[in-house]
Amino acid sequence: MKYYTVNQDLIEVNGVSYNLNHSYMVPYERNDLYLSLINEQTPQNPDSTMEIDMGSKLYADIDYEYNYFASIYQNLTTQLHNSNLFALMPSLNAWLLMTNEMIDMSIRELMFTSYKLNGDEQSPDRVLSKDFFNERQRSIDYFNDSGIRTQVVGESRNILPGYNRVEFINKEVAKVYVDSDNKREMFPMFSKFKLSGVEKTEICNLLEQYELDSEFIDFLVSTRNDNKSSQPVDFNLNSEFSYLGEQEKRVLSSLVCVYRYDDFVSFVEEASDKVINEPSKEQSACEYFESFLKAQVFKVKAKEMIKNMPIGNAFPVAFRVEKQSDEGDLYSVHYFFNYTDLETFLFFDTQVAYRKEYVYDVRVVNMLKTSEEDAVFIEEPYYKESIFILDSPPIAPDVELITYRGVDNKVLIMFNQMVDKRAEVPVYINPSDTSHFKDQYKAQNIEEGLPIIFESDDPADFEFFRLNKKPVVYQEFSNENYKVIQSHDAYSAAYEDTVIPNQTYYYMFRTQDRNGFVSNPSPIYEFVLVKEGETLYPRIRIVSLAKPEPPSQKEKKFKKYVKIGLSPRQYLLPKESLTNLEDAEGKYIDIGVSTDNILASSDSSEEKFRKFKFRIRSKNTGKLIDINVTFKKNKVIKA
Repeated sequence: MKYYTVNQDLIEVNGVSYNLNHSYMVPYERNDLYLSLINEQTPQNPDSTMEIDMGSKLYADIDYEYNYFASIYQNLTTQLHNSNLFALMPSLNAWLLMTNEMIDMSIRELMFTSYKLNGDEQSPDRVLSKDFFNERQRSIDYFNDSGIRTQVVGESRNILPGYNRVEFINKEVAKVYVDSDNKREMFPMFSKFKLSGVEKTEICNLLEQYELDSEFIDFLVSTRNDNKSSQPVDFNLNSEFSYLGEQEKRVLSSLVCVYRYDDFVSFVEEASDKVINEPSKEQSACEYFESFLKAQVFKVKAKEMIKNMPIGNAFPVAFRVEKQSDEGDLYSVHYFFNYTDLETFLFFDTQVAYRKEYVYDVRVVNMLKTSEEDAVFIEEPYYKESIFILDSPPIAPDVELITYRGVDNKVLIMFNQMVDKRAEVPVYINPSDTSHFKDQYKAQNIEEGLPIIFESDDPADFEFFRLNKKPVVYQEFSNENYKVIQSHDAYSAAYEDTVIPNQTYYYMFRTQDRNGFVSNPSPIYEFVLVKEGETLYPRIRIVSLAKPEPPSQKEKKFKKYVKIGLSPRQYLLPKESLTNLEDAEGKYIDIGVSTDNILASSDSSEEKFRKFKFRIRSKNTGKLIDINVTFKKNKVIKA
């Protein structure tokens, strides 16, 4: 179980101090796609990472998907991000609401119509195609040239949920946002938020039963600024276990919002226009009176429920999702309610830019009983994760080596792009691989050294590597034979290599996508074009890396076994020298008490010293080692 605990006694809001000591469960992070790919590598493992612990059923994941490469649109998203003009990016949610007639239909002209520079409209059958996204730049250029871009941005922000008005994703909208037709796959890229396993509570049942879910969210949004704590509150994060078996403990400080239950009751009884953005219909007089009666019944039921609630237990009622920059700038705000039959909440965001980082901060609104007949709602930390949008590196290519009849110096290499998705540990070959894979680890939010996701998306180019000897490590392929084979937006390519007959070659290949990311290596192909007289035939096989040769020993210390030096008779000073050391300063003196001077020749004044040879023979191999030694004596130096 993973949970937060309030780490201080009193929380002050609007001059009122609240004692809100409590704990509440928060979700684990779990990437189902990554876990399934890892699980495929060791399906026989009984401790499968796909097995979910009971305490881990409450989990969340904020991730992204990169569907395909649309170069003009990809560059446009970066420009719009830098200018905080997300309202000009096509929105999946706006499209879904539009097709269900739940949004102002002028959004079609503002967002889903392509314009030429003269204002002519493009064919409507191109909507949500790759051409449509690449032509979005031309449409925005038209808005600029005609002087209506500011107007388009303002109208889009007013219409789009979550921008100028906070969005409430009610039950009806939540079902639309699930995107059962997978329209999101038409977009080049998008982020996604998933939350599952939230505890269902009685207060949510009552609010939903008496149709007060929208009023409750409107109450939260309307009074939020007035109900913020004056100082950050400390929370202890504790994790007893997780699906990875990790232990986690840390302290988090955050402002909280505390709403009194009685204030919500008063808010419901006062008729006012809603400040939230949600699809709604005008009420008739009869429907308005029915809503009033339901609110009165709710008050009675809720009062009884609060009386029976345990003090200090937190019950999740709603959630607030904030989209922020990596520096904390707020982009949009969305609320959703903890409906009884909403087991999994999904939210897709297509208004994102390539190579940009976004933070999604999810906060929970818990109900907490504080006294015998009183309760509050408290908005507090729940789940937070950042994404950095990149396309995943591609899959290694499928390769075929073909020779020609009667040609002894050519081999045709056929490349085919593979369509697959795998989790693999990256293999580094070229120097640029280090920075590329570092970015991938950041984007996929995975610790360096672990497997990352490789998957195919768009047509890609291919990398060619060749060696004349069997490699020990993949880095040996980084040499002058490296080439990039262009595919020209096709899924296959070919390259003709020149070879020498009877010469062994080692080939390896990779895929390189349009953003420069590379696959892991293909198998290593050992190739020989055998020529015997007039006979030609290829010999091709897949081989592993060669085993490294054992390191050669450059030196071995003999100090334990052999000592070469002078005997005392050769280095002791004679008695006559000991009495006259002052006169010996700076001069050569004879040393040694032995009568035979074996260190120097007779003309020692010319510093011609003898050389000694020591020969050592191995008893096992008979090999010899000669050690040549010369002993020299220095001038006497006064200390």
